[in-house]
Order: sequence, then C-alpha cells, then structure tokens
Amino acid sequence: MRTVATKNQLLKDAGFEYSFDRSIYLNRNARNVFSVEFVEDQNEDELEAGIREPSPNPGGMALLFQFRALRRGQT
Repeated sequence: MRTVATKNQLLKDAGFEYSFDRSIYLNRNARNVFSVEFVEDQNEDELEAGIREPSPNPGGMALLFQFRALRRGQT
C-alpha cells in the first residue's frame, strides 16, 4: 500500500490539486473530485482506477466520496 505522501504525488501528477477549504482533491480539466476519505481508504490500484476514469459528459463532474459511519457518541 502506498503512503499518503506517495498518493498525493500520484494525484498531483494526474493534475489534481488539494483544496484545504473543502478537504477534496480536484482536477478541473478532468472534472473529477475525490474526498480525502476516498483517497485514504483506497489501495493503489483503486485510486489509480479512479484517476483513469473517463471524464463525464460536458457540464458534468464525477464525484468520488467515501463516508465513514459514525457511531453514536463519536464526532
């Protein structure tokens, strides 16, 4: 499994930028967005598959998010 730093480099090489305000990785040209949770939870192959996924139709955007379930009492 790749480290977070290596995954960040993979995303940067593919044209993704990290948005601190939104906690997402965004590639405006490819119109793809990954949540931080998605990037952290995917293995190398799954992340690369998401990066290679074709761009959506004009005017659209692909959003790949992964939400972790919160148990009662957790924040």
